[in-house]
Amino acid sequence: MPNIGMITFKRPEFETMTKSEVPGAPPTVILTIEDVSVENLTVIELKEKSKTMAFQQIYQMSGGQFRPEVNLDTPEKNGVFEYTLEYSQSIPPFMDMRVSNLITIKNGLAYCFQLVANPQVFSQYKGAFIKMARSVEIAEAPERPFDQSPHVVNVISGISIKVPTSWSFTATGSQQAGERLVEFKSASETKTEMISIYKGDAQGIDSFKEDSSKEVDGVTVRTLKDGKKVRVVATHNGYSIVVAPIKISQSLMDPTTIAGVVKSISANEGTTSRRFVNTSDGYEVPVGAKGSLVCSKIGCGTVIYAPAGMEAMQNGEEAPTATLRVGNPNTDKSCAASLAEWRERLSSEDNIGDITSTTLAGLDAITFTSSEMTEVGPGMRSEVKSKVVIAILASGDTLLIRWECPTGPWRRYETQLNTLLKEIIIFNQ
Repeated sequence: MPNIGMITFKRPEFETMTKSEVPGAPPTVILTIEDVSVENLTVIELKEKSKTMAFQQIYQMSGGQFRPEVNLDTPEKNGVFEYTLEYSQSIPPFMDMRVSNLITIKNGLAYCFQLVANPQVFSQYKGAFIKMARSVEIAEAPERPFDQSPHVVNVISGISIKVPTSWSFTATGSQQAGERLVEFKSASETKTEMISIYKGDAQGIDSFKEDSSKEVDGVTVRTLKDGKKVRVVATHNGYSIVVAPIKISQSLMDPTTIAGVVKSISANEGTTSRRFVNTSDGYEVPVGAKGSLVCSKIGCGTVIYAPAGMEAMQNGEEAPTATLRVGNPNTDKSCAASLAEWRERLSSEDNIGDITSTTLAGLDAITFTSSEMTEVGPGMRSEVKSKVVIAILASGDTLLIRWECPTGPWRRYETQLNTLLKEIIIFNQ
């Protein structure tokens, strides 16, 4: 789940409280915002996922000897927040803490307001925490047109088509009219949907009857049903899209996305290719045939690219990841305002090789490599090599590209790294 933002709240007295190595004094109060639109999570599903992750972390910290105690797990309104999850864990003398999570989801964004403290401090500040929660207001995020949102441009099967970054390509078909041109799959593991593109009218829906229709940006998006089967169909300019829910009873696909995808299709006999276009941060990069991307629908400051695909990463395969990050030094303390400042900052860090000058899409840039041993499992360590390239954009923002890969397969993927750096395009320079 892409992290959009995190706000930490403090009170003046926190600075004077006695700090200890045991978590919970002073208390920690945090509001986190994450993009859960790809998974289409409900509040209950988000709560269960958050609980599982937190409990696993504590279980591992205790060497598998302790599991947290659930104190409260119930739907409960506190302002905009809809659900309350509280749990505690006592492992004397190392840990004695209580955690309260207030959770809600709005427009595909998950909001979690959290208080972490030892039991005595928790009781002291719980009332103030709830009062703060009830004062929270969630503003409506501005909706961007589909083609102005981050997307992947695919040239394949004689067409060019823009699709969301979360869709993965699964198969090509025939370029004959009435036959499937290409198929994609949504990213959700539990609410999977298959998306088929046709030249001409959509196929395989003769037995379906129209249940509803909606006009979206000049495109009619229709929901069809045949018993328990559901299809969402739209046609534009001689091409059709069919969305088929696989593990759910109805489609959760945003009609704006469906309309945007079918409107983006045009004939293109060029060489098969995939390119990620980040309109909000002003660049595009090549994406490999198996590559997967993770980025947020709100802003897109940090993008994670897995050249071998997310499935390979989840299966524990040794493969690279690339992080593309744009940050403003006025609002992001981790960014510098110039390459000279970056050099000065990096020169004091350990495990960094020589910092050398280079270019990136015609811009002056600096680059360096580093290596470090990382924990990959209980008692297991692996050497990971990184190559970093940093450029300053015309806006003054920093564009940082970090390519990380275990040392073993580094050379196997080095060509993809070189292609990314060579073929990146930066807009408005």
